[in-house]
Amino acid sequence: MPYTPEWSRHVATYKGHKVSLLDVKSFAHKAIRDGDEAAAIGWMRVLYTNGAKCWKQLCIYTVEDIGLADLNTMDEVLLLKTKRGLKKRMHRLGLIYDEIRDGHTEWMVIVLASIICARAKKNRITDDACIWFKKNPTWLPAITQADFDAAKDVTEAVDAGILPPVPDKAWDKHTSLGKKLKRGLKHFEEVASKVKNAAVGIQPFAAPKI
Repeated sequence: MPYTPEWSRHVATYKGHKVSLLDVKSFAHKAIRDGDEAAAIGWMRVLYTNGAKCWKQLCIYTVEDIGLADLNTMDEVLLLKTKRGLKKRMHRLGLIYDEIRDGHTEWMVIVLASIICARAKKNRITDDACIWFKKNPTWLPAITQADFDAAKDVTEAVDAGILPPVPDKAWDKHTSLGKKLKRGLKHFEEVASKVKNAAVGIQPFAAPKI
């Protein structure tokens, strides 16, 4: 990433080397990645006191290093970023939002967001995919002329009002044909509602005893 007026500002010296906000941004990212919340908060404090875009960095962390491991983290950080979400969280923390005007409130929530990111499970599939495609810019999915022609035929058929094949399971109680076939809740539960690539480790609904 090229230096910009914001990130090129020198904030300290380490073993004779000038340390810029760009360096600090990288240090904060590594701390989040390592789950070191104390270091993460420390580096985020340097960014915050120097007017850097803390929230932008936190949002990047949720996409780049957490992602599929915990999709709720992204929502949590975005909620904390918004004024509405900030106010809601401050009330939860027992603070009176309207009486705090010195910026302490925002910093406290940045700390909370940093801790959330540091403690979250990590998964780098998003950035790994970006890196792979950057290293392989000419890659294209394997496709034959027959595949291309078939895809073109489907598009033309849809444009002409001809639908692609409909699997039998799709004709459930929510469709006109499904109703004619008298497919009810039993068919829906046993056939139509079944999913592929189901999440693992989630306990199914436990119906109460009657």
